[in-house]
Amino acid sequence: MKKIYLIILGIATLLFALTLNFKHALNDYGVVDNKLHVEVLAQSNGSGGGDSSGGGSSGGAIDHYTTCTVTETRTCTIGMTIPEWVPYIGGLRCDIQFDYPVTFHGSQNNCIYTGVPSHYCNPFPCRKN
Repeated sequence: MKKIYLIILGIATLLFALTLNFKHALNDYGVVDNKLHVEVLAQSNGSGGGDSSGGGSSGGAIDHYTTCTVTETRTCTIGMTIPEWVPYIGGLRCDIQFDYPVTFHGSQNNCIYTGVPSHYCNPFPCRKN
C-alpha cells in the first residue's frame, strides 16, 4: 500500500511540476501577459524610418513591390527538473526539443527599368513585413 501511495504521489508531483514549468515558460516569454503588438515590436530589427536591407538606389528604375512568403525555423524546448525531495526520481532532468516552421507574409521590391534618369528605386529581397 505504501508503494502505491508513493507512486501516486510521484506521478502527481511530476504533473504538478510540469504544469508549473509550462506556465512559467509561457509567462517568461510574455505569451500570456503581453499583447501581440509588443511581441512583434520585440522581433523588429529597426525603429522605423524605412529600415531597409539590400542594395542602394537604382537610377532609371521605378519601384515594383510584390508580396512573398518568408519561412523561418523556430526551436521549442520544454524541460523540467524533478525536485530533490521526490523519492527515487528526485533530481532528474527531462528536456524535449523540436523544430517547427513559421511562415510570415513578406514583401520585396524588384525594380522595373524605365530608362528615365530621374526615376529612382531601392531594391530589396523578400523580407518579413
